[in-house]
Amino acid sequence: MIYENKQGWVKADDITEGTLLNFSISRHEIELNATYRTEMQIKEMEVAGMLAKDSFVLEVSGYDDDRRELYEIPEFNTFMRKLFNACPHMFYFVNIKSFTYAILVNSIFTSQDEVKEADQAIIDYANKIGDIDYKITVSYYVSHHRELVEN
Repeated sequence: MIYENKQGWVKADDITEGTLLNFSISRHEIELNATYRTEMQIKEMEVAGMLAKDSFVLEVSGYDDDRRELYEIPEFNTFMRKLFNACPHMFYFVNIKSFTYAILVNSIFTSQDEVKEADQAIIDYANKIGDIDYKITVSYYVSHHRELVEN
């Protein structure tokens, strides 16, 4: 699939099939644990529904000089867990081929129960909006990562 890249704040009306949403989060937002802006972007994706499936790519600024991976940074993990608690179905929107999915999985989940919660939230959200197509759950992503990213 060829994607149309859109950066910054994107309204639901701007999301079309093949849109790739590059959403940036700053170190400052992460250190303040200020998830509101990201939550509101996810709300816009909810309005777009199936058009926003597999479209969300996260860009994080301010950590270029930090040698740790993002999921090794406690403040980032706290931010992502708060975002997940507010929007447990957010993985429905995360682009499969980007590193975003892997980074979020490593940042958020500390137990299989949390993964099951995310899986159910994805399925429930998809069913709610009438998406009867195949759904990529976190469990499936983790066990099939290589083939998903390579295809």
